[in-house]
Amino acid sequence: MNPIRRSLYKFRYVMLAKETLRPLIFVMVYFMFYVMSGLTPIKPNMVNICGAFGMAQDGKDIVLNVGIITICCSILVIASIRYVGKRKMAITSLLGTAISCAALSVYAKYNLDDSVFSYDTSTFPKETSYVPLILFYLMAFFTGFNLPWVLVGEVFPFRSRASAQGIAAASNYVFTFLGAKSLIDLEVYGQLWGTFAVYAAFGFVGTIFLYFFLPETEGMSLEDIEYFFNGDKIQTFANDPVINTIKRLKRRNVNE
Repeated sequence: MNPIRRSLYKFRYVMLAKETLRPLIFVMVYFMFYVMSGLTPIKPNMVNICGAFGMAQDGKDIVLNVGIITICCSILVIASIRYVGKRKMAITSLLGTAISCAALSVYAKYNLDDSVFSYDTSTFPKETSYVPLILFYLMAFFTGFNLPWVLVGEVFPFRSRASAQGIAAASNYVFTFLGAKSLIDLEVYGQLWGTFAVYAAFGFVGTIFLYFFLPETEGMSLEDIEYFFNGDKIQTFANDPVINTIKRLKRRNVNE
């Protein structure tokens, strides 16, 4: 068979198959919410962000501590993911990040002047506070779970795993680039509080998205995961105990 035709057939019957396309779209959307929910877009400008919030610690020390927190959080995830499960940890991670960003937004709204911008050091507040520092470390902690990268290694079928993993990983870097490039524009039009309000919104919407569509893959074989995404219709609420209880109550009412 012609190599070009073989590649086209592979793209059509492998990359566009449900068991590949559905998890690929899911992981890419998850990466978007994960990246745009706070810490990742501000990393290139983190020292100035810390100064703009008036955090009670040197910005360079904060950057170092964020790295330490991320490493410790990754170790914690490795040790506990078997017992807690990926679904609960992913939802908790994004929700915690969203709440932290929302709290930083509220703090900036009511404690910082609208003339404060991270790209202009002359506008930084003279007084410092531990409140934004603690909230910032909480955001770093929840972001450090790095669950999207865990899912990249297990949700794709064998036939398309290498290509799908590459595309998913590339999407993360695209979203990271867009997030970092949009930081200053968000500040110009929405100040610091508006910027973190946008990040919080991504986090909250992402939490809802995960609650609807993220299955619990811990303990599942790769074949079971492939079967989940290869169903006749997209499954929602991925075997959640709360939703299952509601469904049972509805069926009981219908039968009565």
